[in-house]
Amino acid sequence: MITFKLNVTTSIGNFEVPRLTPGITLAGRQSKVIVTDYSFGSSKVIYSTAQILYAGQIGGRDVLFLYDDSAFGSEAAMSFSGTPRIQGGGIFTESNGVTTVTFLPGIRGLVTVWDSSEQLVLYGDIDTAGTFWSPEIPADRSVEFANYWQFGTNTSILVGGPYLVRNATIMGSTLALCGDLNENVRLTIIAPDDVKMVTWNGIPISADIAATSMLTAQGGFVAQLQSSSIATAFTPPPLANWRYADSLPEIHNGFSDANWTNANHTTTNIPFKPYYGDGRVLYGCDYE
Repeated sequence: MITFKLNVTTSIGNFEVPRLTPGITLAGRQSKVIVTDYSFGSSKVIYSTAQILYAGQIGGRDVLFLYDDSAFGSEAAMSFSGTPRIQGGGIFTESNGVTTVTFLPGIRGLVTVWDSSEQLVLYGDIDTAGTFWSPEIPADRSVEFANYWQFGTNTSILVGGPYLVRNATIMGSTLALCGDLNENVRLTIIAPDDVKMVTWNGIPISADIAATSMLTAQGGFVAQLQSSSIATAFTPPPLANWRYADSLPEIHNGFSDANWTNANHTTTNIPFKPYYGDGRVLYGCDYE
């Protein structure tokens, strides 16, 4: 584990980051991308030692989703706008119009850092961030590449919880999600604020009003999804007209490996020695 600081150049000057926490900490084989002057919608992150899962606009509002290892702290600096209806998740230090948010170690789950009519900033630990998807919303399915970002659409949402989100569409005020579950999960959605109903694989689901209000005052949806233990009837298609070939000599009755080379070398000229096993070398070039 190492802890260090970096000198960065940003739109507000040159300085060392992080400014308020001891340093950036990496454990084992971890790595990080430290961003500066990173845009999300019309807003900008001056710098962030936390990782960025999502940065863009949802429903006309600038949305930023930061995440990091819950064992370590991190910080991000940006200019917040609007009147916050929810503010938390860290320690806020404001100077010259720029607010630095310090995220202390131990944060788990998803927390709302800033929620206004103009911006939504979220923060979560690595495990929580790993449950989120950002499916594209096709504007018109008749358009070629309708589900491809910047080709058929420039609209996406955030969906947290499901094992897999296969696709998402918005028809009127209904958001239709299709996907897979491997257990009961808490569904968390950030979508345009004109979405009033959500369906999962065609089934309408009811929102947890209290949990939704703790997430955001607009465009949010929180509910519980129950995995089904009842398998629907399925009849496999007939497997007819299949062909196969005996391509492996080992499957024939008369096969013998008596002439195979015995892999009994315990030394090698290759720099990478065997790390485990009984010491025998299995590199083919050692037996030529």
